[in-house]
Amino acid sequence: EVEHVALFPAAPYGNGRVLQTGTQDPIQIESCPSSPDFFKVLGVHPVLGRGFEPADSQADAPFVVVLSDRVWRQHFGARPNVVGEVVRLNGRGHTVIGVMGPDFDFPRGIGLWVPLPAATRRGMTWLQAIARVRPGVSRETLLASADRTFQLQVKDFPKEYVASQRAVVTPIAEFLT
Repeated sequence: EVEHVALFPAAPYGNGRVLQTGTQDPIQIESCPSSPDFFKVLGVHPVLGRGFEPADSQADAPFVVVLSDRVWRQHFGARPNVVGEVVRLNGRGHTVIGVMGPDFDFPRGIGLWVPLPAATRRGMTWLQAIARVRPGVSRETLLASADRTFQLQVKDFPKEYVASQRAVVTPIAEFLT
C-alpha cells in the first residue's frame, strides 16, 4: 500500500539552526530534521547534488545539509559549486550535499534540511509520518492499515503506545491548506 515513508517534526518550526558561512554574519534559519526517504516520498530531487541516504542518519555519520533555493541564493550567491562546501550550523561543520529547486517549499518556509537521527526512540510524539502511497490505494484502506500498525505497536511496545491511539490520514493537498 505504501511505497516510501518518512518522518519529520509535527511542528516543523522551532528547529532553527544558526548558519555561519564565513562570509556573512551568523543568521538563524529554520531547518527540518527529516528521515532519509523524505524527498523520495515527496517525489522531488535536488537540482544540485543529492538528497539524504540512510547512512546520513547513522550516529557516526558526518554532518550534512540540503539547502533551499532561497538560502542558496541569499547566503551562497547561487554558486553552482556549493555542493561539498562545509558550513557551520550551530557551531558544527556540515557538508552541503544538495540544493533544492525554487519550486520546493515543504514544510513552507524551511531553509535547511538535516538528517533525522536514526536512533530516534519509539513513542516520539513530536514526529509525524508522510507516505507515498501506491496508485489506487484509497484513503480508507490506508487508514485501516495504519490503525492495524498502531495496534501491533501497542501489543509489542505497551510502554510507548496506548490502544486508543489512532492514525490520521490526510492527503498532502489538504495538509498544505
